[in-house]
Amino acid sequence: MTFWEDLVDTLKLKRPLVVFDLETTGADPEVDRIVEFCAVRYLPGDDPEEVLSLVLDPGVPIPESAAAVHGFTDEAVRGCPRFGDVLDQVEAMFANADVAGYNVKGFDLPLLVREFRRAGLTWEPDGQVVDVLEIFRSRERHDLASACRRYLGQQMEGAHRAQADVLATVMVLQAQLEEYEDLPREPGKLARFKLDPDAVDGQGKLRWQAGEAVFTFGKLAGMSLAKAVQVDPGYLQWMLGKDFSDELKDILRAALAGRLPVRNA
Repeated sequence: MTFWEDLVDTLKLKRPLVVFDLETTGADPEVDRIVEFCAVRYLPGDDPEEVLSLVLDPGVPIPESAAAVHGFTDEAVRGCPRFGDVLDQVEAMFANADVAGYNVKGFDLPLLVREFRRAGLTWEPDGQVVDVLEIFRSRERHDLASACRRYLGQQMEGAHRAQADVLATVMVLQAQLEEYEDLPREPGKLARFKLDPDAVDGQGKLRWQAGEAVFTFGKLAGMSLAKAVQVDPGYLQWMLGKDFSDELKDILRAALAGRLPVRNA
């Protein structure tokens, strides 16, 4: 049994599942373009999987920083089809299927939706979306013992005794300061330091993309806060009653009142 078959057997599919990934001209789903598209469509039962792999001319210059990551240069994609030439193939790949990928909610799907829009089509996936990054973040341990293994290379002794926890915290913080040279060396500045420079809120539920606050989760993933206020204010009101941070709720209340967040220079 191949690992393709393993996944189909483990998930017990009732409808097709498309696992896909994009290589692009950059990291902004609002403005960047697809350079490489690959998707595998798993089918229920014993039917073989379908694979669609495409190298595309994005229609814009590929920055050196992006080429250094995926290896595709302007010369390498010259003569390749544009997204508009293959959109029927891409759309057919996703038809009536659930979707999975790594950070697809925060990046790949919003960018793919934007590419369809540039081609004059409104497109959204038909089924459910499984983001492997979300699973990873929810299951990866972030307790103090795990931090000791990660930063100190040793097991923590006396866990959950206050004195041992304090000592371990001191050692982990020192190791972090030594490893991450960009961290401020003053407590006040360190407390205010934004670990994700593109995060609008502390939990990263909103991130800056092309100067706008954009949702990174849920049904609004990839949509700007400004647009959400216009098309789905009821959902934002619903969020105010749920277990989100006070910081995020303050941002949502202000947005509903017409005051959108502005990124500081």
